Amino acid sequence: IWLEHLKELKKFKREYGHTAVPAGHYKYEKLSGWVRVQRKERKKFREGRQASISEERIKKLDELDFEWAPLSQENKDEAWNERFEEFAVFRAKYGDAIVKKNTRLGSWLRLQRAEYRKWKEGKHSSMTDERAQKIDNLGFDWDPTDRLS
Repeated sequence: IWLEHLKELKKFKREYGHTAVPAGHYKYEKLSGWVRVQRKERKKFREGRQASISEERIKKLDELDFEWAPLSQENKDEAWNERFEEFAVFRAKYGDAIVKKNTRLGSWLRLQRAEYRKWKEGKHSSMTDERAQKIDNLGFDWDPTDRLS
């Protein structure tokens, strides 16, 4: 099973260019949980406690440039701002907000839509008034399936 997850992580990396599988990813929901477990097990392993991960497995993940440390809030904000700036440059260059799904920017925009929906429903979300306004200002379509109404 571990090797199957590793194979799926390689597929994710080919698709998105990184190994930081976001929690609740629409296509890789189980993988995001597995990634979290690998981080916890490596921590136990490094502390000399019993762990379900071996040095060999850690090496295999390192070879994929596995992201062992989840982002701090400050780093999350910085990463959000970097993606936003990338979107702003894209918008200015191409004159629209239509980004290919299988790119890092496309993945980020899908995540923003999901976070926006949760935020509008009053659920826990990383979306804020400020973030929504910044994206709105670039003419982003929060619900592209709603174009006919």
